[in-house]
Amino acid sequence: MKRTLLVAALLVAVVPLSACNHKRKQHNREGSSTTSAVTSQPNNNGGGGTVGLQGITSVSPNTGSVFGGDAVTITGQGFVAGSTVEFGFAQATNVVVASSTRITCTTPPGTAGLVDVVVVLPTNQALRLNNGFTYDPNGGPLARVADYGDPNGEEQELVELMQRARRDPVAEAGRINRTRGTNLDFSIYAVRPPLSHNGFLEEAAKFHANDMATRGFYGHASPEGKNANGRILDTAYDLNDYFGTNPAINLTENIGKGTGAAPGNSLTNPQDVHDTFMIDLNVAGAKHRQMILGHGQFSRYREVGVGYLHRAPSDYVVQEFAFTKRDRPFLVGVAYEDRSGDSVCRAGEGRPGVTVTLSHASGFSISTQTKSAGGFAFEVFVPGVYTLTIDGRSTNVSIQSDNVKVDLRNGAILAN
Repeated sequence: MKRTLLVAALLVAVVPLSACNHKRKQHNREGSSTTSAVTSQPNNNGGGGTVGLQGITSVSPNTGSVFGGDAVTITGQGFVAGSTVEFGFAQATNVVVASSTRITCTTPPGTAGLVDVVVVLPTNQALRLNNGFTYDPNGGPLARVADYGDPNGEEQELVELMQRARRDPVAEAGRINRTRGTNLDFSIYAVRPPLSHNGFLEEAAKFHANDMATRGFYGHASPEGKNANGRILDTAYDLNDYFGTNPAINLTENIGKGTGAAPGNSLTNPQDVHDTFMIDLNVAGAKHRQMILGHGQFSRYREVGVGYLHRAPSDYVVQEFAFTKRDRPFLVGVAYEDRSGDSVCRAGEGRPGVTVTLSHASGFSISTQTKSAGGFAFEVFVPGVYTLTIDGRSTNVSIQSDNVKVDLRNGAILAN
């Protein structure tokens, strides 16, 4: 039986946007957690770090970029597995409690100046080093490896189909008209920069797909009333204040579900899913299409996370689009062998584990490897001309304010 895709209209609610940070936690901030004896020790920033018999003694390095992304080692006593780390009120990522005396982590974005460093134990007790880290507006790395996640082949293919559509909307309408017998006109849509896949948005998308399949509902809001905004806020994604903190609204999400047969809607593979969203049959405002193409209110969105779940009797697709508080450009791409010959990285064509290096004439250099389906991304903090090397092939890339895409296709560098 032919499967079909029913698409749920995007809810765009007009609500007050709150500037408060819902992720701020209340801890015991009065020195160390379990001992009464405290000593005052200076830190390298000149601040008075107050520590006890359990506490933080040093942070190295103790200066980094306001954009975050610096690898930091925290030493002290009393660290336990499951602890989290905060710089000011922002949570660090990649926290590893190596021992009771050593933690490694990656700094979050911050505001220029001194901030406290706090290790929060699983008991919610806090070990603090006052003024333990300085955010330097003029220092830090020029770029970082982005939080790309690890989309599977079908999810990466959906991302690549979005890239093709954003690169040439008019040509995309012509292709769909030829293959689907439609009469679409995309001349009102401007060319838009590519999107970067994001692992935290992927987490929110896959959670919702699994939740709908497991609990047997279909819609943007869960039975408890949590919507796309709330699901993204539940992850470590640094959601821009534009979206507010109301968990019951949706400014970010496309969803689809396969169920039976209906003309114009199908869900048999990523191409069918993409075309159904682009056709947007009987969807008021064509909001799925507008979000994919970055039209109107969606023009600022830089990143997407995709969840594509096959679970009988239906398939579920969720796409989450957003941008962070940093709102910096990404250099994105995919390494693949174009066996289909259509200049799109299809499922199964991506090349995993390919070394990708971004370097700058200043001497800065950073490397990563392509993910399971061939994708990669760097977040670029400082505009300029960089050298991108993929599997030993290099090209110069100018990165200013917009995302830029460079692929390795059939062993050749291709900017698009």
